Parts: sequence; C-alpha cells; structure tokens
Amino acid sequence: GSSGQNGISARDVEIIGDTILYLEGTSAGGHAIHCYRGKIQGNYIESAGYGHGYQLIVNYGSETSRGEISNNTIYAQEHQSAIYGDYLDIENNYINGRVNTPDGWSNEYSAIESHSHCNIRNNEVIGFRDGVYAESDWSNEITDNYFEVRRFGVYANNSYGNHVIENNVFNRYGSDWSNDWLIYFT
Repeated sequence: GSSGQNGISARDVEIIGDTILYLEGTSAGGHAIHCYRGKIQGNYIESAGYGHGYQLIVNYGSETSRGEISNNTIYAQEHQSAIYGDYLDIENNYINGRVNTPDGWSNEYSAIESHSHCNIRNNEVIGFRDGVYAESDWSNEITDNYFEVRRFGVYANNSYGNHVIENNVFNRYGSDWSNDWLIYFT
C-alpha cells in the first residue's frame, strides 16, 4: 500500500486462512490489516516493505466484544511491530522479526504492542528488540510465551490494574541490553 492505505480495513470481520504480502510505499503509512473486533486466524502475513514504524496487524476490541489474533505466521520488517491493539486474545502465533532486513539487523521494535486488556498466550516471538510493549496499559495477561529478544521481554512502565506474567521463557541475545531490565513494570 502507499501512504495511509491498509491492505484490509474492516469492522466485525473474520480474516481466516489468507496469505497477505504487504508492501509499503517509500512514504510510510497503513497496515496489512486494520480492523475493529476482528477474528484474524490462521493467516500468513509478511511485510516486504521497510516498516516505517507501523504495525502489520491493528485490531481494536472492546470490553463487550474482544478481538482475536490467533494461529498466524507473521514476518515483520526491521522497523515494524507485528501486532497492536486492545481487548485482544493474542494466541498461538509465530512472530518473526528477522526476515529480509536490508542491512542484516534484527527488528528494532516490539513484537506486540498492547493498548490494554490483552491476553497474550502461547506465542513464539523471535528476532525483535522487545517482546511486549505495554506502557500505560491496564490489566494484561502474558502467559506461556517464548520470547527471543535483545532488550525488554515485557516493558510496562506506568501500568495500571492487575497484570499476570506467568510461565514465559525469555531468551536474550546480542549486546545492546546491558542496562535494561528483562521485565520492567512500574
């Protein structure tokens, strides 16, 4: 897509079993999938663009109608997060940030950006700077995940409510983490 365009943009939909190859224009903008209360399940999603700080999947749920992102294979570029949203069940995804980076670097963003009230379970995250970014968020559950990251496994500065961080595996690599906490909550 070119600046400001999404590959798929919808509300209250199911996106199941698709292959989405997302190529951004040189002037950033848009997402592979942007939806509200969507069920995004069993898809293969790969970015062929540079990333430009945008997320591949954005899905906003609500307190009465949660969204779902499950059983997907997601390859994000160097300057791109894989998932962003709130009131989501994010489960059983394979999320890789090491694909085809132009200069050989791993991904410079967080794999998952929670915006509050997310259940993040049974995901495999590799090749990102951070696993979950949850600054100023409310009540997330992060359980049974595998994170291979360079800096923060979970970053939740200024968080609120009740959070559960349980039974995760955090594996750090590289050398740019010497002053960072693996799990950081305030």
